[in-house]
Amino acid sequence: MPYRGPVYGKRTAARRIQTAWRRRRRRAAPRRRVVDRVKTYSDVRRAVQATGVSSVIVQETDLSLVTTPTVQQDISDIEYSNSDNRPDSRKSKKITVGHVSFRCRLDVGDRTNLCRVMFVRNKNPENAATFDASDIFNVNNGTGTQPVAMFAEPNLREVEVKYDRVFNLQDTTESVPATRPQSFYWRFSIPIRETFKYYQITNDTSEHTRNMKDYYLVAFSDSAILPNPSLKATSYTWFKNVMT
Repeated sequence: MPYRGPVYGKRTAARRIQTAWRRRRRRAAPRRRVVDRVKTYSDVRRAVQATGVSSVIVQETDLSLVTTPTVQQDISDIEYSNSDNRPDSRKSKKITVGHVSFRCRLDVGDRTNLCRVMFVRNKNPENAATFDASDIFNVNNGTGTQPVAMFAEPNLREVEVKYDRVFNLQDTTESVPATRPQSFYWRFSIPIRETFKYYQITNDTSEHTRNMKDYYLVAFSDSAILPNPSLKATSYTWFKNVMT
């Protein structure tokens, strides 16, 4: 046991005894040997995964926005290809997704338009194969129907909202108040940092993940008649393949 007594002066006999005891203890203490831990297959796989090259999937859309919320892009729909000419494709049943970046442009259709752009994750496995963006909002208890989508609150039991923004556009011919843009260009990035697991190696347009990691870009407007506002969006999904 280490000495727990009082600390004595440098020239006292008790201090000399205390110092001699500490020196003997240091000499008797065994030296710690540094031994490398044996690397397992999981250790090697994690190291390769952490230092591996990232891939990126690019999706482009150019669609008109109406009053019904519609899916503009399905981010989780990453096709499988083992070809060396497709370095951007998925190579396994499991991938880790770092983030998704968007570059978007909205163009006015009517004299004025409200446009709403959302990025959501489907939390309901029952509607994974038939996801309907128009059903993601809470129902008005008084009428039993959903309120106007532009002002509706998402049902957080059905979806996880990662991004939600409303844009107010105005045609250049409108003089009042003449302060809103006719076109709006912006970009945003959504961190994901999750693992996507697929049912099988191949992935067609009807297949979804098996761990509820289905992400969608949803958009709509207040325009019920032509011409409708339009959304041009390009997404970049950064991911790494996980070889199991």
